[in-house]
Amino acid sequence: MKISRRELLIGLAVIAPLPSVLSSFALAAQEGSTMMQVSRIIVGRNDLDPGIAQRIEVALAGKIQNFPTRLSALASALGNGGDRDTALSSLNEDDLELALKIAQPWYTGVAGVGNENGYDDGAVFITYLGSEALRAVQDVQPFRTYSTGAPGWWAEVPPGVTAPPMPPDIRDWTYVPPGVDGIAAKADAKFVAMVTPKEI
Repeated sequence: MKISRRELLIGLAVIAPLPSVLSSFALAAQEGSTMMQVSRIIVGRNDLDPGIAQRIEVALAGKIQNFPTRLSALASALGNGGDRDTALSSLNEDDLELALKIAQPWYTGVAGVGNENGYDDGAVFITYLGSEALRAVQDVQPFRTYSTGAPGWWAEVPPGVTAPPMPPDIRDWTYVPPGVDGIAAKADAKFVAMVTPKEI
């Protein structure tokens, strides 16, 4: 099943906790900058970080021609009252495009599209821990790159799991499983020297 850009934008609020979803709104009555007001409606949350909103605004202003004017037009289109889904459904193509460009950094933490070699194409890093994609799973999944335990926690058998005995030198970087012949590459001596703890 193919989903349209409009349906995608409307569906973003599905991942937000129900108490914070803006089922109805009056844009003029909301506090904060125009970017903050518009973002609350697009993302479907009341508890967005104003600092992140400001970083997104600065990044998009540097990437999108006539951004302040287009943002005001989007705010006007969304501020006609009614429920969130109806307001987003009625956006014209220009406003819809801008709304999606505002939604992207809120969810991915990056304004623009990066590539495998980094952000050389002009994409701008906005946030890591504050991205909506991570907020949606923070109660069940630790943040990537953050250790869930003490050093070497991954080498211990998880509670409730029965595992065969491990060789005593399993944590040694130079360890090669017995019976392996020509498959496992031996660690480079410079790498081993770099990762081996040294006494100070």
